Amino acid sequence: MTQPKKSRATIPKDIAADSLYSSDRTCCVCNEPGKPIQIHHIDENPAHNSIENLAVLCLLCHEQTQISGGFGRKLDCHQVVRYRDAWLDRVSKRRDQADQQAIQFLNKIHHEGSTPRLPIPLNDYVALLPSLLERAYQNAQQGWGSGVTSEMLNASYEAIAALEGMLTYLAGFYPKGHFDERNPRNYISEIISSRFIWHKHVAEPGGGGTGGTMIGPLVSARVIHDIELMVENLVLALSGEFNECFEKSLDWKANWDRASICFKAGGERNDAKLLHAPGETSPIYEKPSYWVISEDKKDGPFCQRCYDTDQKLIRLQGGSNDKWLCHACKSYFYGPNHQPPQRKVISNGWKAWT
Repeated sequence: MTQPKKSRATIPKDIAADSLYSSDRTCCVCNEPGKPIQIHHIDENPAHNSIENLAVLCLLCHEQTQISGGFGRKLDCHQVVRYRDAWLDRVSKRRDQADQQAIQFLNKIHHEGSTPRLPIPLNDYVALLPSLLERAYQNAQQGWGSGVTSEMLNASYEAIAALEGMLTYLAGFYPKGHFDERNPRNYISEIISSRFIWHKHVAEPGGGGTGGTMIGPLVSARVIHDIELMVENLVLALSGEFNECFEKSLDWKANWDRASICFKAGGERNDAKLLHAPGETSPIYEKPSYWVISEDKKDGPFCQRCYDTDQKLIRLQGGSNDKWLCHACKSYFYGPNHQPPQRKVISNGWKAWT
C-alpha cells in the first residue's frame, strides 16, 4: 500500500543558517568541503524543522539515506545522528581552538605591559592581525609538513578557522544588517564554502573525484590565499586612519605580507637570516627589500617577496621617488625616502592629491 506523501514545511531561515554554520557548510558524514550540500531531516519528516532533527549532508551521502532493502545498507537515522554530533563537535572545537589561540596571544601582550580592551578597537586589532596570522600558520606547520593527507587537511582547516575569526571580527565594525541583513558569521561562512566549491571545480577539469587525494590540500591552500585577501581588503576598507596615513598603511601591508610568507614558504620566516653555502654572499634585508653587500659594495634592491618565497634575487625596477616594482611578482615596494602624495586646497575649496 502506497504511503501518503508527507507535507513539507520550509525550514525557517534562522534555523537553516544555524544548521549550516554549525556544520561549517560541510557534509557531516564525509567531511569534504566543496561538495554540494543539503539539509536532511533525520526522521524523514519534512515538516519537522527542529534543529535537533537536521543534518547537513552532501548529495551522495544523502542518497545513502534513501537506500532500503537489497544488498545496500541504508544510512539510517541513528548513524546520521552519530555522524552529525561528532562532526559538530569537531567544528566547534576547531573554532574554539582558533579563538583560544587569539586570546592567549592577547594575554601575552597584556603580560608584556599593554592592556588590551575588549572589544578591541579597530586600529588596535588591525595592528595585531599580522602576528595572529603568523601564529596561526606556525601552529599548522606540523600538520602541513607531515605528508599525511588527513593531517595536512586538518592543519589547513584550523588555519582557515583562524582567518574566518579575523573576518568575522572585522565584519562586526560594519553597520548592523550591512551583510544582506544576515549575521556576519553566517554570511562569511557561506562565502568561504563557495571558495571551496569554486577551487574544487577548477582543480578537477576531468570531473568530480578525478583529482586524487591531493586535491583536498591543494584546494584548501587556494582557499587560504583567498581569505587572506579578504582580510586585507576589509582592513583597507575599514581603517580610515590607515588610508589617511599612507606610510602606516604600507607598514601594515608589509607586516601582513611577511606573516603570509609563513604559509607560502612553508613557515620558514627568515628575513635576513637565510642560509647559504660557505663563502656565498648572503643578501641583507633592509626594509622593504634585500641588498647584496660584497667588498663594501652594495648592490640592489632585490624583491623581498620573490626571495623569501622562491630564494630568487629579482632586481627591482624604477626608483623614482624611492618607489620600486618587481616585474616577476608585480609587487610594489616603497623605500624609506618615498614621499607619499600630499593633498592641497585648490581654488574652489576642494582638496586634491598632488
